[in-house]
Amino acid sequence: MNYSNLSDAHTHSLASNNGIIALEPREAHFQAGKVYSVGIHPWSVSGASESDWALVERLCANPQVIAIGESGLDRLRGGDLQRQAEIFTRHISLSESLKKPLIIHNVRCSAEILALRKTSRATQPWILHGFRGNALTAKQFCDSGIMLSFGEKFRPGVPQSVPEDMILAETDMSLLPIEEIALSVCPDNPDLPGRNLRRLLKFTDRE
Repeated sequence: MNYSNLSDAHTHSLASNNGIIALEPREAHFQAGKVYSVGIHPWSVSGASESDWALVERLCANPQVIAIGESGLDRLRGGDLQRQAEIFTRHISLSESLKKPLIIHNVRCSAEILALRKTSRATQPWILHGFRGNALTAKQFCDSGIMLSFGEKFRPGVPQSVPEDMILAETDMSLLPIEEIALSVCPDNPDLPGRNLRRLLKFTDRE
C-alpha cells in the first residue's frame, strides 16, 4: 500500500485503497496492499465466543492490521451493556499490548467511555469514529486524549471547535469519497485529516 495516500480513518469498503478497513474476526480476509482494523463490534458481543476472541488476538498480530476495533459501547443496540464493557475492555488491553490504536464505536455512552479512558490508563491512541456530538462533548473527548473522526454526517461547526491535531475523517458506510468528506470537515485545510492519520500511525516517514 502507498501509505502516502492513507487518509480514511475508518471504512467498511473492502475495495478501499486509502483507508483502514474494519473487519469482524469471522469475516476477516486480508488483501495485499491494504490495511485493516479487526475487532468485535458491540452489536455482535452477545454471540461472541472465546474462540472468536482468540481469533481477534491472532488476527490483530498481523502487520496488515494497524488498529484494533471497532469496539465500544452502544446503549441502543447490542444487548447487555456490562457484556459490551467486558469485550471493550479486552480490546483496550489488546491495543495496549500490541501498541496499536483503538477505534471506538459510541452510541449514547460517552460518560462510560471517558471513564474507561481514565481508569484503564491507556497510553495508545483512541479514535472515536463517526462523531456526531456537540462541541462540549468534543472538548471532553479531546481533553482526555481521544481523537475524533468525522464522517459524512456531523453537527455543523463542531470540527472547527476541535484542535487541529485531533481531527480525522472517515467514510464508514458512506459512498462519498474520503476527499469530499474531508473537504466538508475541514473546508480550509482538507488535507489535514489525512496528515493527522498518517502522523498518528507513524507513516509520515514513508511518504
